[in-house]
Amino acid sequence: MERILLAVLITGLAIAGEPIHGRAQSPSPDLSPANPRYDIYLNYPDGLRFIYPAGYQVDGATQYTPPSPEAALQVSLDLWKVADYSPFGMMYNATAPTEPPPHISIDIWQNPAGRPLSDWMELATAPGTVTTVAGQGAIAYTATGLYESDVVLFTQANGDVVKLQVEYSDANDPMRQHFQTVVESLTFDTTTSAVIEVDYRRLQDTLRDGDWQAANLETIAILMRLASSYDYTYPHIETDDIADLPCADLQTINTLWSRYSEGRYGLTAQQAIWRSLPTSDPSQRAEQYGDQLGWRLTEPPTADFLSNSLWRSDTELLYTAVAPVGQFPWPGVPSLTTDRMLQNSGPACGSCSVDAMYIQSDRWPDFLNAFMTRVDDCLCAGDTTAPKTL
Repeated sequence: MERILLAVLITGLAIAGEPIHGRAQSPSPDLSPANPRYDIYLNYPDGLRFIYPAGYQVDGATQYTPPSPEAALQVSLDLWKVADYSPFGMMYNATAPTEPPPHISIDIWQNPAGRPLSDWMELATAPGTVTTVAGQGAIAYTATGLYESDVVLFTQANGDVVKLQVEYSDANDPMRQHFQTVVESLTFDTTTSAVIEVDYRRLQDTLRDGDWQAANLETIAILMRLASSYDYTYPHIETDDIADLPCADLQTINTLWSRYSEGRYGLTAQQAIWRSLPTSDPSQRAEQYGDQLGWRLTEPPTADFLSNSLWRSDTELLYTAVAPVGQFPWPGVPSLTTDRMLQNSGPACGSCSVDAMYIQSDRWPDFLNAFMTRVDDCLCAGDTTAPKTL
């Protein structure tokens, strides 16, 4: 299927894979889980996605029951601190006290009358400042009420108004910084005639800045967006979805990673290593590949529940410009997903522990063989399916 990609990014990038520069491969360090952890939220009907840090639960009025097309409020999401979620989250609102604690909210309103953003600035304590969010002009301001608030407003291309807000009773509350993570990562992909138009601006920006962790997480989010059987509760890419990943998107991902890492990272770098491996046995090839890319430990951890796995989690990768050649993009499952599976193990989810172990370890051979087969198909496809500019 012909792909339509946003043409607002880079011009003059060659889509064909860029060559790997002659660099010595760095040794694979044995790291402890020290990197901060983030999770991914995707909303399919509206194309909304964002990144949020560990310690939060996403819930909201439109999370489980999509509104009618005529409803004024099209999206209503809340990010609660986990400690506050049980008594105050939407799933428990029948017993919630009258006044909930501070939290982060995301609302999207239809705006058929075309009201200007200034009309939406409720309880503002000062004039707003102009900024940019999700590629759109936005207004950021502070507001008062039950709590003080930081608020961001912007209008989508379709005219809907997006309102992002964080409440706080203490100006030093870390939630204000976590709110900025949500705002900065907020992205809207669109679907036209069953064709997904992925917005690659954030991936380009994070790669240009050398923020390898954010770029890796953004790549995982894009692959999840393109996967046909995305699981909201336990987000990851199913092996069966890989064959349908559009070549144009894989080529675009490869172009961005290859360009901004000067060939050290990207699918071309990974493809060269995969092809160089001497074995065709799926399990052995996956393990040798993981060893070379620094995706595997030399010894299994001893304190982790998944202690039989040598495969690193996202927190154990080396997010620097001198990680092993080909280490990124890492197409694994964020550790917060397997954590949720383990936390939900029990009568409500008898297979969650087994599923977590599969995702952390046993999934890799089949997944990597399918993924690299698709990479071979797409990077050898020439320019016919690739966008000429991004």
